[in-house]
Amino acid sequence: MRSGFSLLGLIFAVMLISLLTGGVLLLMSTGTFESVRAWQKAQAFCAAESGVSAARHYMDITEDWENNAPVTISGVVQQASFRAVIQSNAQVTSVGQFGQAQWTSIWTASVVTVSGNIVIKFEGGLTDLNIAFFPGISGDMGQSFTTPKSDIVASAVALRIKKDNPLMSPIYLTLRQTQTTGPIIATSDTKKASQISYLSRWVIFVFKAPVLLNKNTKYYIRVSSVPTSTHPLFGGIGSLIWRYNAALLGIGGYSGGEAWRYIGHNNNESNKGENPWPLDHDFQFRVYD
Repeated sequence: MRSGFSLLGLIFAVMLISLLTGGVLLLMSTGTFESVRAWQKAQAFCAAESGVSAARHYMDITEDWENNAPVTISGVVQQASFRAVIQSNAQVTSVGQFGQAQWTSIWTASVVTVSGNIVIKFEGGLTDLNIAFFPGISGDMGQSFTTPKSDIVASAVALRIKKDNPLMSPIYLTLRQTQTTGPIIATSDTKKASQISYLSRWVIFVFKAPVLLNKNTKYYIRVSSVPTSTHPLFGGIGSLIWRYNAALLGIGGYSGGEAWRYIGHNNNESNKGENPWPLDHDFQFRVYD
């Protein structure tokens, strides 16, 4: 009988060891599978984020990329792939893939948009030179324009500008009557250097409150900085480059206004500045209703 019990005990022990070993192996297999899935997901995530970075770099180095939107950028990061799509509003959707794993990353730029229509504009010229030395200690810069044959309500103004210094002083716009030093009828939001590209782009300045503009009247856009660029010693840091057109005898220029620089120079608020000469200069602008 003892030998019978011993044999049964041995069989039971073998069965128990087999069951335990199988369970351990099953747990090891499941854990390994989950680890592989997590690793693949991580690779897909890295690829998607690389797609966002590639898309942002493309927008930084490509002038007027919005005209070709939507733009698709594809690439490979190690063994993972990405496909990033850029919409005209600067939203990027990037899908990374590695094996069966996918990850989607979405990035949206802080782009200011307006719902109004462009009612007055000048978009001629391709010159990006620093002719106003602004921000700095030389005064403000500006552009005048003339309203159409009917009254309009202006909500924002866009300028075609770029920076050449990451430390450039913040800037803002005022809309003035009569002349560059005339009464202020509207003031815009303030833009920091981080909100302005190194490439020439349209940057929208929204007025704190819409303003009524009378028909057939000349108004003046004045660009100022913080600290002020009118102080001869402690002015702003530049420079801002405002795209312009230089026309001979007015050919190809804007007939409803003109460019201005050195406004308020030497802390003289009555100093209306000067028109760049000898050519007829006009800065690019858009007025929105």
